[in-house]
Amino acid sequence: MGEQIRSLIAATLALPHALRGLDLPDESPHHQAAEDEARLLAAETAVSAIESAQRTMAEGREDAYRYAIAAAKIVDLYRLRIDRYGGAADAALGSENDEIERQLRLVGLRAERREILRIGRSRGIDDTRLRNIVRELDLQEARYGG
Repeated sequence: MGEQIRSLIAATLALPHALRGLDLPDESPHHQAAEDEARLLAAETAVSAIESAQRTMAEGREDAYRYAIAAAKIVDLYRLRIDRYGGAADAALGSENDEIERQLRLVGLRAERREILRIGRSRGIDDTRLRNIVRELDLQEARYGG
C-alpha cells in the first residue's frame, strides 16, 4: 500500500503542472458574451425551477421550513452566478475580484488536497476513494488555472 500512496502523491503533484501548458481556444469577446448570457439565463431558470419545486414539495408538510432552508442554500449559489454573469456595472472591478477569487480558490484547493492525503494515510482511506477525491481536486485546480 505504501507504493500506491507514493504513486498517488507523485501524480497529484505532477498533474497540475502538466496541465499548465495546455493550450485553450481563443475567446473572443462575442463568444464570451454569448456564454455569459447563456449561463445567466440558465441560472435564472434554475432558480425559478428550484423555488417552484420547493413550494410543491413542502406543501402541506409540517417540516416545510426544511424545504425552504434547503432551497435557499441552493438558490444562493445560483444568485452568485447571476451576479457574476449579469453584467456588473464595473467590469474591471469584476475582473479584479474574479482574479482574487481564483487565487483564493487555488489556495483552498491545495490545502484541501494536502489534508486529504494526510488523513488518507493516517486513517487508512481506501486508495480508490482517495484517488477519486484527489482527481476531483486536480480537475478543479486545473479549471482555475493552477
